[in-house]
Amino acid sequence: MDANQSSSGSAFCVLSVALAVGITLVAIAGETAGAGRSATSHEGETFIHPDALGNPAEVHMPSLPDAFVPPAGTRQVPHARAGTKAPATRLERLRDRSSNPAYWLSSKQPGLAPYLSNLDELGNAVLAPGALLADDPIAPWVQRTKYQLSAYGFDYVLQQGFEYTTLTHVPASDRDLGYYTFDFHAKQTVFTAPGAAGWLSTEVVGGAGLGARSRRTNPAESLGSLVDPVANRSPVNGLAMIELAWQQSFAKGRVVALAGSLDQTNYLDANAYANSTLAQY
Repeated sequence: MDANQSSSGSAFCVLSVALAVGITLVAIAGETAGAGRSATSHEGETFIHPDALGNPAEVHMPSLPDAFVPPAGTRQVPHARAGTKAPATRLERLRDRSSNPAYWLSSKQPGLAPYLSNLDELGNAVLAPGALLADDPIAPWVQRTKYQLSAYGFDYVLQQGFEYTTLTHVPASDRDLGYYTFDFHAKQTVFTAPGAAGWLSTEVVGGAGLGARSRRTNPAESLGSLVDPVANRSPVNGLAMIELAWQQSFAKGRVVALAGSLDQTNYLDANAYANSTLAQY
């Protein structure tokens, strides 16, 4: 019990620090964010996003709302899809085109080989042209925050969801169960240099039962089933840090060494087509 509490406490501290850093950086860069679209900083550039088939599609920046346009000095990088080879358009955005020998805590990502890039180089884009909710008031704010954090080498992916299920042939108290689940995966680039780079990787997962009964049981237990019908429900009721590691690339990004506590599913069996919430093959 003490070990679980310690793990949850550590995860909460790290998450709190990450949020505090994010708020601080956004406040520092607030003037840049409020300056609106720059007339020349992204002239001729495009916004890259995956199409319906997962292939990269490009839209010219001038045709998009201001929320899509990154601040001066920051390049838009599309979201990575683990288990696939990074397309050339994404790799070009991740490569350092300057002659500076080293960068510290900058937006310059490690510059890994295509087969490693989608595992360790996260994007900074959350918006997508043609979205179903085009006037979502929250997404533009999230996009600006991701741009500002990525300018200091901090890139993250936050996945979260609510699940609700109604069961039959169970006691009345177990029929309606609900859960909240999240997965926060982040990379903080510490330095980049010709042929090498170093960065911190962390992942915090957690969840909560929505209601007293949901916190005491789960659908699989109520049904006496081996398979949980709420497939995405977090096994953790609270917070848990499942990855905290140092990563370093060598040989111009062709090799990456890892040291620390790892979530192996981030690096092994990363097949975009074989993995789903219902089956593995």
